[in-house]
Amino acid sequence: MSAPTDQLPDHPLTDAALSEIVNAVHALAVATAPRLSAPRDYTEHYALLLYFTLIECCGSVALLREQSRVAGVAAVVRSALDAFVDIKNLLSDPEYWRSLEAADSYEWKKILESASVPGNTFLDGLRIDPKPRLLRMIKDVIMHKDSKMS
Repeated sequence: MSAPTDQLPDHPLTDAALSEIVNAVHALAVATAPRLSAPRDYTEHYALLLYFTLIECCGSVALLREQSRVAGVAAVVRSALDAFVDIKNLLSDPEYWRSLEAADSYEWKKILESASVPGNTFLDGLRIDPKPRLLRMIKDVIMHKDSKMS
């Protein structure tokens, strides 16, 4: 293997060639995924979840590219990079998954605190007890069904 240089390659990677590589990598990852073994511990569990995140991100980039929807590519690639970094951190520290859990719990805490205060209709589903609404919906469906049968 040759040492890296500061010179540009003689044949730059074209958009079509890059797209072909992304599609091939995604297809290979999806095809081999069923052969992966079940995680034995939390470290392997998180590594596997992050690996599947990378696979999904790769597939998403391929689809966005095929549909000429390039605006979303940067966000997906950032997510893939985050997953890649997390995998690298898991490899160097098997207890790293604990910090992933802590970060996730912290974000959910902020969301649930915001949801507990009325006024944000996007978060009402987390604040309002769903049972009365669910029971009312079931009752309405049953009543509607009964009225059609009579």
